[in-house]
Amino acid sequence: MKVKYQPIKSTYNTAFAFGKDSITIDGIEYTFDADSVAWPDINTQTDGAILEAHRENGELYITVLRRYTGGWQSWYSPDYVEVGNDA
Repeated sequence: MKVKYQPIKSTYNTAFAFGKDSITIDGIEYTFDADSVAWPDINTQTDGAILEAHRENGELYITVLRRYTGGWQSWYSPDYVEVGNDA
């Protein structure tokens, strides 16, 4: 899975956990059908937690809102980054 973060200053830090076809954001798990390639309503369905999601060549790409309280430079990238899978 590849993730791109959209940082937003907040009063708390977003907590993430990553699975093969799932992501848990602040304790809420979102699962992606392995056969689908696009989720056009994902932003609305997740109340803005996930901004965009799609597959390219079988790889899941997700853009998520990442709330932070302190610095963001250590984890921010304008590109997608590979994240570990616990599946």
